[in-house]
Amino acid sequence: MDIEELKFKEINILLSLFQTKSVRELARQRGTTAGHISKVIQGVETKLGFQLVNRSNLGVLPTPKAQEILPILEEAIDFQRRLQSPSSKLSKQDFLGFASTSFFSTHLIPQIFSQMEESYPNTRCRIIDLQPNHFIPAALRNGFQVCVHLKNMDWPKTWTSAKVGNLQWTLCCRKDHPVLKKKTVNNITKYPFVYPAYWSSEGIQYGDDHCPVPIGKRIRGYETATATAAAEVVQSTDQLAFLPELIIRTKIQSGELIPIKISSWKTVQEPVYLTVKSEYVKQKTFQWLKEAVSAELDNK
Repeated sequence: MDIEELKFKEINILLSLFQTKSVRELARQRGTTAGHISKVIQGVETKLGFQLVNRSNLGVLPTPKAQEILPILEEAIDFQRRLQSPSSKLSKQDFLGFASTSFFSTHLIPQIFSQMEESYPNTRCRIIDLQPNHFIPAALRNGFQVCVHLKNMDWPKTWTSAKVGNLQWTLCCRKDHPVLKKKTVNNITKYPFVYPAYWSSEGIQYGDDHCPVPIGKRIRGYETATATAAAEVVQSTDQLAFLPELIIRTKIQSGELIPIKISSWKTVQEPVYLTVKSEYVKQKTFQWLKEAVSAELDNK
């Protein structure tokens, strides 16, 4: 895949094709030939390394792979339009785009924004929810300038990463749950667990909730795509969940959820990284962001 070689013009033609659903109609609108449009699409497919269009009785439609990257391509074109628009000049204020997965976007980044109001009053921010495999493709198309993520990734040379802390997982249940009378592995496995599931081009997929007890040795309960939804399920049912402590912190503090400590389990945690586009985010701002994210992870 050579996504860095993609041009805005090529992306625009691809998106326009999915709107018109016809190579001939798009060629007519652009005053060119159908052969030229087909050649551009073939070039994009070559650069990305997979098929983008399916031809059917309904016209030209995106393949499942193309559907996965459409949000990224649309964001890239939107970014180009804003840059070209006279009203989009940001001479009087900075703008930062933050990308992350849903639980960081919900439970960590907004808290960082509230701190930025005081330290960087002229900065405006955007949150973009992306799956981890979309981070780098979106970064290459200038979709954002800051990313909070798990696992170290192979970012382009123009980006800088730093470990800023750890995300810890905790077993939890609702208050007054009968499992609290006996906190043992044998007892907790008598109750169903909320399990992570998500949709991809290949259908329903299942994630890893990091629980020390494998899913095959647990009763499978409801399935959700987000840890936030899982916490809500746990609060209102007898089901248990192994969730990032960051997600359930406020519910634990309010007594709505109760953490379950199993003495035989080791602490389960994963490193958290902050990555920024070096040419856009100044070193001073990068340092401030590292400290702010680290403090929020540690609940300081």
